[in-house]
Amino acid sequence: MDLLSALAAGKRLFRRQTLEDADLREADLTEVVIKNSTFANCDFHMANMVGCRLEDCTFTNCRFSDADLSEGQFTRCIFYAPDKPCAFVRADLRHSKWEECDVRLCTFEKAQFLKVNWQQVNATGA
Repeated sequence: MDLLSALAAGKRLFRRQTLEDADLREADLTEVVIKNSTFANCDFHMANMVGCRLEDCTFTNCRFSDADLSEGQFTRCIFYAPDKPCAFVRADLRHSKWEECDVRLCTFEKAQFLKVNWQQVNATGA
């Protein structure tokens, strides 16, 4: 069962997923928990990720434009690879918590940052 089918069936916990070139635009990822997973070239444009919890995940060249990541928790996640950072253009990051993440060179143009908590985050060049 693919990720979108599993979400539609009500599954909210995912481990060891590998997605490449996935179209997750406008996907409902509300309060989803994703651990130890890898995403490459995935499109999360306008995805609803309110209250999501991501742990030990790697995102390469993914697009989170206009996505709602508010109240999310991101722990030990990497959103960077040389020449392939992620884009969070106009993303809603309000009240989210980021711990030990790497967002080097990511684009946060016009993103909403009200009460974002970053602890040990590498944001060099972002």
